[in-house]
Amino acid sequence: MAEAIDRGAVPLHRGDLADGHFLPGQDLSAYAQPVTLLNPPSTSPLHHAEPERLPGDFPDYHLMPT
Repeated sequence: MAEAIDRGAVPLHRGDLADGHFLPGQDLSAYAQPVTLLNPPSTSPLHHAEPERLPGDFPDYHLMPT
């Protein structure tokens, strides 16, 4: 994230793990704070990465019968 921001991406949101709903004493080492970037540079792997899709998020038009 820092590299993309250094190269011109605009951070729209920077979350904080303190705002998350975790159990008291829960190990947070596997979690990363949420970040939303606008316009990551084309040289960044984030530019070509697609967000994770959950079933039902978007219709699969290419799977629909014609």
